[in-house]
Amino acid sequence: MIKKILLMVSCLCLCCTVHAEEKLYPMPPLPSEWPNWPTNWPTPRDNSFYNDQMRWPKEPGSKPFPEQWVIALRDKYGAPIWPTVIGPDGLIYKLDNTNYTASLVEENRYSIKSKNSFLIRLVWPNLGAEVGDNDLNGRIDEVDVQLCGKDYRTVNYTVTEICPGAFRDNTTIQSAEIPETVVTVGDSAFYGCTSLTSATISYDIKNFGSSVFQGCTSLKSVTIMSGVTAIGDKAFSMCSSLDSVSMSNTVTSLGKMAFFDCKALTSIYISENLKTIKDETFSGCASLRSVVIPDSVNTIGNESFEGCTSLTSVVLPRNVTKIGHGAFGGCRQLKDVYAEWPDPSTATFGNQIFLNVSEYAEVYMPEGFERYYGWPGHCNTAGVEFLGLPLTNGYHIVSPDVNLKGAGYSVASSGQDSLKHGAEVSVEAFPYTGFHFEKWTNTRSELLSTDNPYTFSAVINHKVTANFVANEHLVSLSADPHGSIASGNGSHDYGKLIEISAAPDEGYHFLKWTNAMGDSLPMGNPYRFTIKGDTAFQAHFAPNNYKISLSAKENGRVEDAGDTYHDYDTRVEARATANTGFYFEKWTDEYGGTISTSNPYTFIVKGNTVVQACFAEEIDSMKVSLSAGLHGSIESGAGTYPYKAAARIEAFPDEGFRFLRWTDANGSTVSTSNPYTFDVTRDVFFQAHFAQGNFNISFSAGANGRVEAVGGDYKYDEEVKAEAFPDPHYHFEKWTTVGGTFLSADNPYRFRAVDDRSVVAHFAIDLLQVDLLANKNGSIRSNANGYPKGTAAEITATPDIGYHFVKWTDAQGNLLSDSNPYSFIVTGDTAVQAHFAINSYDIRFSAGEDVTIKSVSGTYIHGTEVTAEASADKAFLYFIKWTNASGELISKDNPYTFAATENIALNAYFSSNAHQVALTAGQGGTVSGGGRYEYNTIAKIEAAPIAGGGYHFVKWTNAKGDSLSANNPYMFVVKSDTAVRALFALDTYFVTAESAAGGHATGGGWLYDHGVQAKLTAVADPGYRFTGWMVGDGFNTLVSIANPYVFTVTQLSFTAYQARFERGNGNADGGIQSTEARVLYTGGVLRLVNLSGCSVIVSTISGQKILSLRPGSDDEPYPVALPAGVYVFTPIPLNLPAGGGLLPFREIGKFVVR
Repeated sequence: MIKKILLMVSCLCLCCTVHAEEKLYPMPPLPSEWPNWPTNWPTPRDNSFYNDQMRWPKEPGSKPFPEQWVIALRDKYGAPIWPTVIGPDGLIYKLDNTNYTASLVEENRYSIKSKNSFLIRLVWPNLGAEVGDNDLNGRIDEVDVQLCGKDYRTVNYTVTEICPGAFRDNTTIQSAEIPETVVTVGDSAFYGCTSLTSATISYDIKNFGSSVFQGCTSLKSVTIMSGVTAIGDKAFSMCSSLDSVSMSNTVTSLGKMAFFDCKALTSIYISENLKTIKDETFSGCASLRSVVIPDSVNTIGNESFEGCTSLTSVVLPRNVTKIGHGAFGGCRQLKDVYAEWPDPSTATFGNQIFLNVSEYAEVYMPEGFERYYGWPGHCNTAGVEFLGLPLTNGYHIVSPDVNLKGAGYSVASSGQDSLKHGAEVSVEAFPYTGFHFEKWTNTRSELLSTDNPYTFSAVINHKVTANFVANEHLVSLSADPHGSIASGNGSHDYGKLIEISAAPDEGYHFLKWTNAMGDSLPMGNPYRFTIKGDTAFQAHFAPNNYKISLSAKENGRVEDAGDTYHDYDTRVEARATANTGFYFEKWTDEYGGTISTSNPYTFIVKGNTVVQACFAEEIDSMKVSLSAGLHGSIESGAGTYPYKAAARIEAFPDEGFRFLRWTDANGSTVSTSNPYTFDVTRDVFFQAHFAQGNFNISFSAGANGRVEAVGGDYKYDEEVKAEAFPDPHYHFEKWTTVGGTFLSADNPYRFRAVDDRSVVAHFAIDLLQVDLLANKNGSIRSNANGYPKGTAAEITATPDIGYHFVKWTDAQGNLLSDSNPYSFIVTGDTAVQAHFAINSYDIRFSAGEDVTIKSVSGTYIHGTEVTAEASADKAFLYFIKWTNASGELISKDNPYTFAATENIALNAYFSSNAHQVALTAGQGGTVSGGGRYEYNTIAKIEAAPIAGGGYHFVKWTNAKGDSLSANNPYMFVVKSDTAVRALFALDTYFVTAESAAGGHATGGGWLYDHGVQAKLTAVADPGYRFTGWMVGDGFNTLVSIANPYVFTVTQLSFTAYQARFERGNGNADGGIQSTEARVLYTGGVLRLVNLSGCSVIVSTISGQKILSLRPGSDDEPYPVALPAGVYVFTPIPLNLPAGGGLLPFREIGKFVVR
């Protein structure tokens, strides 16, 4: 299987695409005649990418090639392979394996377009490919050469490693896209590539060395793809032009000084799975204006942000437990430090963390946790410090975030500055190419808004996440008629790595992919690539080519004798001509086996084929000689026959014997048929063989048991008995023939001898039973239903919600283990019981000053009903909400009753500045969301029409009736007591009435309010009569035969009707005057029309019978309540018409209930 990878090295706007085989064979050892191999050059390794060790001589063919220089590979048999190479003159050379020189290929059919000096090695399939040399300035557009009679086109290879220093100090490379097959990038691989401007680090890199891009002073952007887990020390150190880095969330380790002295770096997205920011990681990033330290980080190393002179603010997450010395030293513009620890004593701090920051720098502590920072309870707070900086309180942080790193970014209008309570702030999301913005969510993934930008008031610490969704692109794959697409067709998200593959039909092989323009593409099969847009590829296949060898033995000839080549599934004709006195006898294969006696012989090519014609001497008469061995005689057939005459020979066995076979003079079996008929083409001798009428019965045992039985010859119909005995821990399973045909499961096994038979006994291992017992409150699962003795069983206990696993015991209650899962060796049938216990939770209540908590903090059993209640000690205080320890809203109810399901700390929040939002609803709907809100907070109110009432929401108005908004739900900032009313309006429906041929309809084309009656009238043309109103898809369902038709317009009504007519005389209103049977349902009444004399069965469309009626007239009403749906009626005549005529109605019909 060939995989395609691309290692793209762009050199001064010229690009070389390198392909490498997924398997490269080992290098031969260094030859003794080349002892001066440079010791400072790395030893070549398989599947690797190299640089300086491959140099082309000035004059190809004039200087010897050291074996290591030409990378002489070995084939699967161990023999050296000497590849063909392309020289600096663009011509093809072949390396000589005796004197290590290069010579020009005589039939040179391809020349590189550019004649500039470069080194590219193309090594054909199963060999390998390498690229190196710092002088790449040419370009290969396509390779298509003819060598050794075979067509070698661009072949896809695989590179898995970029060796240490492979491109070190290469000053021409401008971009590097490391493909997904590379798993290792060595130390300093691109060190000092001063022209390199961009780099993409692929998905599957497992080993990313140190200083890989160090000193790449032109490198501006880096994308670290999903799947990369670690970045080495100094990886991007001193990349002075690097201004942006997109880091995947799969990165868990970032080396020391990884971005040291990246002076142009303005922003970076740090992986949300990173635990440690190591020493000097971002030291000297003088342009870094902001950085989001993710909540996953627990350690900030020494001098990690030292010298970030543009950094103005930083948030220290609550999970950080250690900050090293000088971490933010020298950040001269750093003014705002936001501490998120509820209790900073949980962290340790180094010396001079904020040495030489702005003289105006302050540390802001989170609201509600002032006492843990030593904040005094009085007004004099001068001189209060934290980490050497003045301490202040009363702020809210707005932290914009994104759901997918690399999909886009989000910013706040005020950054993450100290925001006063209630201050208005806007956040805006900006998707990258291939993604689009979807919505804003909070920390619980609840929808906040779909507006972009989104404006709201800061009333708590807000973390708003911009949700981006990858654009979906279509991959359209097709195949030519000789294969199919195996995988990859369909829609895929932008940026997703997918694999496409094609499967050739039998006798064909994959040839190439082409694009929508028909251009051939250098892609393998399967082929992996990253989705960037809609894509269309077609797979092409070619027939396998096989060698057909035609020849003739002596005494004749074959047309077109010799070796020819033919495509799979083509037709080939072999025609033989015998010499005088001879005749064509047969065609044979390479082993002498007969293929055919037809001449000419036509066959379909399925593989390499050898066909040889055989001839025999013509003879006027042929003799058939027959002989009978012991215990039989020849009945007929011996004698003389003309050439190709049919002979019938027959033998008879003696009593007690049976015929076995015919053999020729060599003793080879000719046939087991008796009689036997054949064409005589030569003198033949056949002998008949007989055997006693006994049958041979043999017995054998499979593994893990034995058989006791007597094998040998048995007389016809004699009883045979066999018994099987299994080994310990096994049991008998069945008897079969040697070929596996089932005979019996009985043991002992008795049968009658009626034929030769070989009987085999089969055994199976005993399985021990492990009974799993779980008391209520949990369940158990195991890895098997039964276990052989001595094998390991693994069982897992799963507690119900609100419970936890405690232990395993045996059936007697003895402790076995407290591990879950639990593994043990099965030595016999056993029983294991899982025990569970109910959870208990720590629930705490708190409030600010002048508030009394009436609830009791403590431990509560799972599911216990808990009531949180608080009351104000001062009349001017109003209850606002209960929040958790993170400040997130839990409830606005007081008291608030809930079931205990987790540990939780509830804080009662009261305000002296609260306002009432009073809601009312107009006719036809309801409202929700009213109540008391704190000043400058956001109220969210919602209106809902009454289900089935025929109303819809129109708008919100204030107490004066002025319009406020048509949004539903409606969000606004509460500034004072507010009265809001929701207005609803009746639904309207547009009713249409059209007509089929034979008349016209009136009453359609109008808007009707909900609940109003509509009237439709059908008018038949002369010679026609009205037959009914039709509705539904294609107007295929009868709803009424009334004319005019009056109905009440509701949500359940049809709105499109068609009047149907038929030829015939109508009554005064064009109504129906036929005997057609119909069933109608209107106003809760089922009407049976023209169905007298029948029993009528009414069923649902699924066939469930619900009614059986016998109407007494041709217009019989039945009051009955039927649910909405489509029904089927089947009339059954009580008496057939005289003379057996047709019934005057259809056998089955349908009607609709709305």
